Amino acid sequence: MGIDFNGINSNQPGKTGSRSPAKNDASEQKSEKIQHRVEVQEQKRQTSVHLSSDAKTLKRMENAASKAPIVNSDRVAAIKKQISDGQYKIDARKIADKMVAHEEFLEKHFDIIDHKSGG
Repeated sequence: MGIDFNGINSNQPGKTGSRSPAKNDASEQKSEKIQHRVEVQEQKRQTSVHLSSDAKTLKRMENAASKAPIVNSDRVAAIKKQISDGQYKIDARKIADKMVAHEEFLEKHFDIIDHKSGG
């Protein structure tokens, strides 16, 4: 009568650690499942995307621009006519006020004005 100590069968010389086929199959299946999980996690890690703050700012600006009103072609035509007739008046003060308002808007909504470099 042979005695089996931890998978070592003394009746079969030269064979150590023999396991039943059912145990091997279960072990292989478990190993395959673990390997599959590792592969899935690796794929997820490789496909993750990290957006920089600049990219996020550009996306917010793009969204804001898409909500802006469409060009008023009637107004454009009227201004073109005034320019060609020499009747268009340029108000420098109004242009400067609009530029300042635009910069304040950008600063408030997008935090893209760099005060440290003066720009």
